[in-house]
Amino acid sequence: GGRRVAGGAGGRSGARGRVGGFGSVRLGGRFIARQIGVNGSQLHLRIPNLRAPRYNLFFMGATNRPNVLDEAVTRPGRFGRQIIFRNPNREDRKDIAALYFDKKKHDPALDTPGRRDEFARISEGYSPAMIEQALSVALMYAFEEGRDFFVWRDLREAMGNIESGLVQPVEYTEREKVAVARHEVGHAVAMRFYQPDHSPVRLSIKMRSDGSLGRLSSQATEEEFSRFRSQMAGRLRTIMGALACERVFYGENSDGVFGDLGQATQLACHMVGLVGMGPDALSEDESRRAMGFGEYLISVAEMSGGQMSGGIVGPTLGGKGRATVAQVIGSAYMDCWRLMKANEEAIDMASDALIAQGELVGDEITGLLDSVGLRMQSDADPYPPALPKIPNLEAEERRRIEGGGRQEKSA
Repeated sequence: GGRRVAGGAGGRSGARGRVGGFGSVRLGGRFIARQIGVNGSQLHLRIPNLRAPRYNLFFMGATNRPNVLDEAVTRPGRFGRQIIFRNPNREDRKDIAALYFDKKKHDPALDTPGRRDEFARISEGYSPAMIEQALSVALMYAFEEGRDFFVWRDLREAMGNIESGLVQPVEYTEREKVAVARHEVGHAVAMRFYQPDHSPVRLSIKMRSDGSLGRLSSQATEEEFSRFRSQMAGRLRTIMGALACERVFYGENSDGVFGDLGQATQLACHMVGLVGMGPDALSEDESRRAMGFGEYLISVAEMSGGQMSGGIVGPTLGGKGRATVAQVIGSAYMDCWRLMKANEEAIDMASDALIAQGELVGDEITGLLDSVGLRMQSDADPYPPALPKIPNLEAEERRRIEGGGRQEKSA
C-alpha cells in the first residue's frame, strides 16, 4: 500500500517510453497496481462504482409451449407477469375473417351477414393463422378448377382438411358406407335431443388422414367455462348415440365404437370419481338394468396396458365408484337405444342424404335433421333387449362344493 513501483511489471522500461505504476494493493504475495502511467499520463485500473441507470429495462418473451419452460424462467423475479392470449371468440373471428376475405378473391355470396356468421360459428377454436390458412387453401382449390376466386364449397373442404387431414382416396363398400353414415347420424341425433346447448359443425363420412372413417364435430351455442351434471350427461349420450344406433339397426356393434367407449368411460369416471356427481335418478329396477348394460360396456377400460388404465379411470373403477359408473353409462345407453329405435326411419333418411353429399357443415346439418321428422322417445317405446346371459362358473362351483358338504353331513 502506497509503494511506488517503477517500470511497470518487473520495473523495466519500454523502448518508446517509460511505463510506471502508481499505488498498489497486495494480492497473493504480489503487488497489483491500481493505476499505471504511460509517458506522463495515468490510466486507472480500478472499476468505478456502478450506479443505477436512470431508465427501466423490460424483458419480454413469447411462446406457444409454456409447459416446457424451465421454472428458472417462470418463477417470481424473472418474468413477473404472464399474459395469455386465448383463441378468438365468435365476434373476433368475424373481424379476422373480414380482414383476410378482403385480401383474397372470393364469391360475393360469402360477404352476406348470414354467411359470415356461419363461418364464424363453424370455425370454433381457429386461431387467426388457421383462418388465413383456410382461405388460402380454399383459393388453391379454386385454382385447380380454373377459377380465380373461391366459393363456399372450396372453403368447406379446406376447413375439413385443416381439422382432420386430407381426404383419403378410398371407396367404401355399400354396406360400410351405410354403416358409417348411420354411426355418425346416431351421434347427431343424440346430440340434438340431449345436448340442446350445442350445435353441429361438421358431419362427414369421408375417411381422413387421421384414420377416422367419419366424424361429427360440434360446439357450444354460447361460450361457457364450467359444466353442470346435466350437460355432462348430455355429452355422454351424444358419445353413446352411435353405439346404440348400430345395435338398433344391426343387433350388434362394429369395432368403430372403440374410441366412443373410451371417451364415455373417461367422462363417466370424471363425473363420478372426480366431481362427485352421483348416479342417474332411476328407480331401483331401472338402475339394476342400467348397471347390467354399463358393466358390460366399461370392460374396454380394463384391458391390460390399455390407454384407459391411468388417471381417474383406474381408481374409480377399482373402488366403490364402479357400480355408479356402470349405472351412469348403462342409463345413457338405454336412453340412446330407445331414441334410435323411435327414429329408425328418420335416421335412414338422414343417412341416405349424408351418403349423397359425403359431408355436411353447419346449417346444412341442422336443416337435414329438421327435415326428417325426428322425435323424442316416449314411455310407449321399447327398451333395449337384455344382454345374453353368461354362466357364473365360480358361483356354480361354490354351490357344488356346498352341496357336497351337506350330503356328507347328513350321511
